[in-house]
Amino acid sequence: MNRLLREFCTSDANRFYADPRYESNPDDQVCHPVIICDRDAVLLESKGSTFTSISKYGADIDEIKGELEASVGQLARAVERLYRYDKPDRIQGIDFSGISTVFPLIVIRDEIGSGFGMDAYLNSRFQELKPQKTWRSVTPMFSLSADDLEKLTPYLAEVPLTRALSARYRRDKALLSSFWMVDNSVIDPKGERHPQFIKMAPQIIREMSTRILGLSLEPNSTVSAGAFSSGQS
Repeated sequence: MNRLLREFCTSDANRFYADPRYESNPDDQVCHPVIICDRDAVLLESKGSTFTSISKYGADIDEIKGELEASVGQLARAVERLYRYDKPDRIQGIDFSGISTVFPLIVIRDEIGSGFGMDAYLNSRFQELKPQKTWRSVTPMFSLSADDLEKLTPYLAEVPLTRALSARYRRDKALLSSFWMVDNSVIDPKGERHPQFIKMAPQIIREMSTRILGLSLEPNSTVSAGAFSSGQS
């Protein structure tokens, strides 16, 4: 996840910090990455494993609940440490003095991150855990699936992630729908864009096919469609 964000958060719209640590204890990680968008900051926690079908559809729902709520708790603690009134903590190498609003975000590798009501559920737990009073504004908690995030990457060179999340919230304040199921006044005017990995797919498939079939290609050459037709050796 960090590799994906690092590749596309390269402009002032989204400044990426991969491994944020507290000044008071550098062994303690704040969250996975922090993304600075002008005067806003995204505290992002990624849930990296894929849940089994038994966990998702069977009786082992407590496994999913436990892992997701651990991520919610991590972000709630980060908000408390950074924005408490009494001796707030700081992050090494990141100046938070100009940050006015924090956006907590969980990215879930599994497709359940795009499930109906997932944002609402995670946010309800976040509101229970986070401090009720902080000296900076904290938005509701958002969630994205890894697929949602990949679809967002073509826009991140120019669109602050926080603006996209804010636009999503304005259209669905109950947070019942997933990100791409609601109109977005920031993303939609940009038109449909495809992630870079989709644009590269033909080249990747070409290279894999030639390697598997033992073909030899000259630099910058292309594979003829006829080479893969039946009857060709």
